[in-house]
Amino acid sequence: MDPQDLPPELRHLPIDPRRELPIPFLVEQPPQVEHANFGVLDPERARLCYAKRLCAMCALPMGKEVALYGDVVSLEPGGFFIEAPTHERCIELAIGGLCPFISRESYPRRRIDDPDVMILGDRDALPTIGRTVPKRPAFVAIAHGYRMALAWNEDGQMPVYLAQDVIRTRQFAWIDGKATEVLRREVAAEPAPPERRTVRRQPRRAKPRSQR
Repeated sequence: MDPQDLPPELRHLPIDPRRELPIPFLVEQPPQVEHANFGVLDPERARLCYAKRLCAMCALPMGKEVALYGDVVSLEPGGFFIEAPTHERCIELAIGGLCPFISRESYPRRRIDDPDVMILGDRDALPTIGRTVPKRPAFVAIAHGYRMALAWNEDGQMPVYLAQDVIRTRQFAWIDGKATEVLRREVAAEPAPPERRTVRRQPRRAKPRSQR
């Protein structure tokens, strides 16, 4: 792939020679190999993105709004987003076809046997998602803020993300095997608490004795 064929937002990213795809900033790029490890996220870059509010896809600063990619359970009580926040445009491009795993219903993840790579859930079940186990379609929350948290399992801890002040959501479904947006909803802002006003009592006047 020629970088000039990419959307302008991603032309500065390196191209993986094996897959001929742009390499998202957050993806691990081992120095000893020529190609990127698309199935593994770089924890140091994740911390950098969080500290400087950088897009996990293009590494450029994010503005007032950020996009968090997950599925329909990500906003439920106790839910979270595994993928680091991006620009809304960047996640649009990924779901639109640049990322095969999230844009195609039957595209599975590769098995990851490296014990140093933490996986939430069953490691053996990971490569079955998209093969024998259906994938949940994408759900994107656009928010003004987010915070990082830690999810724990027997292998260790992994950073996850919680959306704050969500302003709209975008829900996708699998149509003809491709992720297709089916619902976009604006989230009404919570009403501000009523302003507390201090009212000074007016002093009462006593009636003149002659009128009592």
